[in-house]
Amino acid sequence: MSGGRIPPTDGGAPEDMEPMVDAGSDVSVDEGSPVTLKGTAADDNGTPATTWKFTPGDNVDEGATCTFADASAPRATLTCTDDGTYTATLTADDGVNSPVSDSATVTVRNVAPTLKVAAPADWDVHRVNSDVEVKASFTDPGSNDSHTCKVTWDDGTTSAFPAKDGACDTTHVYDHAGMDTITVEVTDDDGGKDDSEHMVVVYDPRAGLVSGTGTLADGAGYGITAKYPTTGSTVPAGTVTLAVPTEDGKRALVSTHLDWLVITPEVKVAVKGHSATHGFVGYLEKDAFRGVVWPLSEGPNPPGKPLYDSTPGADWDVDKASPQPLRTGLTVIDTGWIPGLPILSGGLLGGLGSTLPSVIDGLPTLGADVSTTGGSTV
Repeated sequence: MSGGRIPPTDGGAPEDMEPMVDAGSDVSVDEGSPVTLKGTAADDNGTPATTWKFTPGDNVDEGATCTFADASAPRATLTCTDDGTYTATLTADDGVNSPVSDSATVTVRNVAPTLKVAAPADWDVHRVNSDVEVKASFTDPGSNDSHTCKVTWDDGTTSAFPAKDGACDTTHVYDHAGMDTITVEVTDDDGGKDDSEHMVVVYDPRAGLVSGTGTLADGAGYGITAKYPTTGSTVPAGTVTLAVPTEDGKRALVSTHLDWLVITPEVKVAVKGHSATHGFVGYLEKDAFRGVVWPLSEGPNPPGKPLYDSTPGADWDVDKASPQPLRTGLTVIDTGWIPGLPILSGGLLGGLGSTLPSVIDGLPTLGADVSTTGGSTV
């Protein structure tokens, strides 16, 4: 608090006292948010004129500004565009004496940007050697901040670049099939960051075929023959049969459509499709399989708790899917494209594994819901 003098005691006219002013307590606030400065001012001849001003400290970035909602009011709100330490000074002037000032320290905290990714969506499907687009925008209450974008593509490459107009937009081309978890990150110049992960499916119609049958320790069984009919195909041909244990008994399905097939250079496979009523994803490696089944009423992609998952809680990415060891069976994975489809040996689901023709144009629509003894139709 500043100002104020004791009036004379010699019987003369009292001397006009200088005003009294108090800037209030020191305060802290997030950048971009208003904070109230509880200043007061008084004078022996009424309320003096007051005004606020701010002074940035040495730790404030160039270009930062602060705005008072009403710089002439002793109790005022202040909003600053960047973090750091500021001095807020309240000055009172009674028009007679010299102006009197008092200051408070305003500590402004950095706030991390908030990221929103519009593309890609989870489970987006892209052909190998085509552009995969990232469209991401962000907001930051610290309008004086600068920002850097980083996109980790999950194929050993990373893109880093300055943000432009509040966005982190870029594209990338994958040169081999896989299920890639893209991480988009935005960081402000004070170290605040936000990120978001989205998995995309990249298929290569030249990447061979998968064929086999098998069973798992929990009693689940599968049969699969799938490949892309031509190097220009956009959906695979083939048939997937599954028999899985559920709380309501064993359920069996035959695919009516295959959405995509991924065969990675590391000889890992993922295939997604659906029957009339249920969706499925199958993951295959040498002597291992993971099956996931869910009702299509819950959406086109597997929910957090599917009807059946032989490896519950594992990642959807084919590289982290953790398929279970086969109890019986054999899977053949060929990473090089060849024409036709092999024979899927019978017996897995009571005769569902029949010979598949090498001319497979009609196979994506082949299949019907079936039931097995003591089981349910899916």
